[in-house]
Amino acid sequence: MKKIVILSIVIITSLVIGVLGLLTAIKLTTQEAVTPNAPEKPKAEEVPPPACTLEFTLNPQPTNTPGPSPTPTEVPEPSVTPTEAPGPTGTPKPNVVAKCSGLSASPTSGDVPLAVTFVGSGYDNNEGYIAGFDFNFGDGETKKIEQTFKTTDSYTITHTYTKIGTFIASVRIKDNNGDWSDIPDVCKQTIVMKGAGASVTPAPTTIAQVIPSSIVPSPTTEVVAPQIPQAGNMLPAIIAVAGGLLIAVFGWIAL
Repeated sequence: MKKIVILSIVIITSLVIGVLGLLTAIKLTTQEAVTPNAPEKPKAEEVPPPACTLEFTLNPQPTNTPGPSPTPTEVPEPSVTPTEAPGPTGTPKPNVVAKCSGLSASPTSGDVPLAVTFVGSGYDNNEGYIAGFDFNFGDGETKKIEQTFKTTDSYTITHTYTKIGTFIASVRIKDNNGDWSDIPDVCKQTIVMKGAGASVTPAPTTIAQVIPSSIVPSPTTEVVAPQIPQAGNMLPAIIAVAGGLLIAVFGWIAL
């Protein structure tokens, strides 16, 4: 009787262990994979409330009311002293400076060396005569001719340019009292001298080379899914159940 009780306890225990092993294997096999929770985004920093702002209004500046404008005091004009009449015969009259009436040039441009012919003209306003011509060729060279000319006269002169460049030639007139005239625009000429066979070399063109910037790929954050433990093999559970059954069979046979 005692053997039967012990054998029954062993059989029941073996069956319970086998069933529990079988249920555990089935449950682990059918368990679904757990999806990892995405990390929460960091919360934006709280923006502190705006500081208290005080508003105040300045007192407007008082508007000046224009007073009555003062009455201008009339300033008496100075009395003009009449010009005295010319004195008796023999008193010298004031000198009137001679005038330059023109300057021509031919040719006005060319290759160096180049001879240019200038013609200067003028007249004496004092009913006297022209006493000289002063030529300035603009290249550092001048020529002064002093002699007795007519009241209205001209003078021709030739100058050879040997330098390359742009020069301003001019002439002024001397009257019989020794005074020189001014130089108006009509008594000036622009002379342009070039080099024989000279050519203008164009400035080199600089081409900017655009180098493409290297493209740096943005780092990719790879999310690694957690490994879910796989359920165990059902073979141990089956062996445990089969072992229990074999123990029970051998126990009954032993009886």
